[in-house]
Amino acid sequence: MSGSKRRRQTHYRPRCEQLEDRRLLAGLPFVFTIDDPDGLFDPFPNFAASLTAAGEILTSMIDGLGAIEVRVIPDNSPSNPTATGGAESVTTINPSDNGFYVVENGTISEAKSGVDPNGAAPDILLRFNTVDSLPQDWFDPSGSARTAAIPANKQDFIGKALHELVHAMGFQGFRTTFGANTGAFTTEFPVGSGTFVATTYDRLTDFGTGALSDNLFFFGQQTVAVYGGPAPLTSLGPANATGGNFFHVGNPAGEIGDDLLPDLMNGVESLFGVKYDPSSLDLAILADLGLSVNDPNSSWHNATLPADVNNDGVVHISDLLVLISDLRANGVNHVLASPAAPPPFLDVNNDGSASVADLLAIISVLRAQEAASEAESSGGVLSFSVAELGVAAAGRPAGVTPRLAGALSALQPTPTTAAAVEKEKGHTGGNVRPTKGTFVSYSPLRAPATKTVDRLKPLFSNRESDGMLDDALFDLLAADIAALG
Repeated sequence: MSGSKRRRQTHYRPRCEQLEDRRLLAGLPFVFTIDDPDGLFDPFPNFAASLTAAGEILTSMIDGLGAIEVRVIPDNSPSNPTATGGAESVTTINPSDNGFYVVENGTISEAKSGVDPNGAAPDILLRFNTVDSLPQDWFDPSGSARTAAIPANKQDFIGKALHELVHAMGFQGFRTTFGANTGAFTTEFPVGSGTFVATTYDRLTDFGTGALSDNLFFFGQQTVAVYGGPAPLTSLGPANATGGNFFHVGNPAGEIGDDLLPDLMNGVESLFGVKYDPSSLDLAILADLGLSVNDPNSSWHNATLPADVNNDGVVHISDLLVLISDLRANGVNHVLASPAAPPPFLDVNNDGSASVADLLAIISVLRAQEAASEAESSGGVLSFSVAELGVAAAGRPAGVTPRLAGALSALQPTPTTAAAVEKEKGHTGGNVRPTKGTFVSYSPLRAPATKTVDRLKPLFSNRESDGMLDDALFDLLAADIAALG
């Protein structure tokens, strides 16, 4: 039976509502409710535990607010030979975008805002065939650890559940997948307006040119960085009886994208004896749709010691300097292409980019190390000497912009008297040591934000629309840290 194939199912279209902003939290939870009054899932005792494992895996990879409620039902109809899954609502993003009424899955909106567009109703509906599909599935006894070996004559149920959940988290759209209109948008809203409904996923797709004109591609920035170019979506063309399965990646052997056949979200096959888990590409697509993701497969992240950028086994100022050098060369918040051959491990917080957040994460570790030390010396304290920076009432050092000088001055340096130190401890959680002269604390970001963080933020405000930090700030930061080292 090894090598047998079952075709993925096409996924359907959700409904509409608008949301408000809220702050992000880590670890988006998935809560499952099994709706099975006839007990059709009863012959599969590890069914519920395996669903929970699939949710735990995604929780470790997707950050956000709220909780995603998932209703799970048996469905043995001919239209559901294996499993289907999708979001139960959409929210309006832009009602007039070059002829498109753009929406996003309600699951994405809730993860970003914490506001549930469905209220008490489920966010996702999963359907599983208990006659033709589940009897041939393997329910991994190791759960989310995924350490057990799958039998050669079984399919991976956790992988199947993950596949459907990822659809619901964003791999959905309104392109026609069968017949003469394959690839076209045909759902108008309002009806008769000539404006067609498209998801945020749809708006990041387009057909190729020339010999690839029948092939749909996903063009998201993070996706292009991870895959090395636009990712081929499953596009078998209108002449093929199966149409296009555009909400998946990869194509049959011999076609463009056949390298993606092992991917969890491939739209061609699900092999017996093979385990499937979210890939870096799958997570990059979700990131392009607006989700905050953590990629365990990232070669840019040091899973053993995240802040050890240069991989020398310790976290040191040298790690900070390596990252500063990269940000100066490539810009702040630049997507890290994959694969990489690190070190350096530039993605400290494992979000797929090198950014100021990674810089602050290293500083946070350095300050924690300093706080744990009983040494009286201030040699390792991350602080700017106002005198050294030249920020005083009389003026500013050469090369420092007025904005930067103003931001530094706005930090309101105070003499390091005992009272001043105690006051600063209140701002930073007690991680500040007295230094000689007047100083300005350089404190890491925390949740919730502290007053010190609020005073630090002006240092990282954009000078230009591209989000680059002031070169002067990098010069000053690098010089100050190098002197301390």
